[in-house]
Amino acid sequence: LAGAAAAAALLVVVPVGRPVAPAAALALAGLVTPAVLVAAALLTEAAVPAGALTRALTWQSSASAAGSAVGAALAGHAVDAGGAPAGAACAAGAALLVAVQALRTRAARSAAGG
Repeated sequence: LAGAAAAAALLVVVPVGRPVAPAAALALAGLVTPAVLVAAALLTEAAVPAGALTRALTWQSSASAAGSAVGAALAGHAVDAGGAPAGAACAAGAALLVAVQALRTRAARSAAGG
């Protein structure tokens, strides 16, 4: 859900012509990132045995880097094709997918009794 908040902040960038508002929106989106990374690390720590924690956090970091690379490539193509609004829509779409998956995972865990 934090990703959705970041994407919503990025949507402010699209219609604004002056650089102050987009900078503020990007700073707001940047505030969400550390919270997401810390939460992911804490969830990973709780989910794996202590002997596997380093490996799990390494996989988590690698997955994050890979996702950033793919996201940057997709957003770059979107911006080339449709300008800044297309790039913002790409970010919003990715955030929506993350939010939906988070809710599905939460529902599945609740149903399983966890």
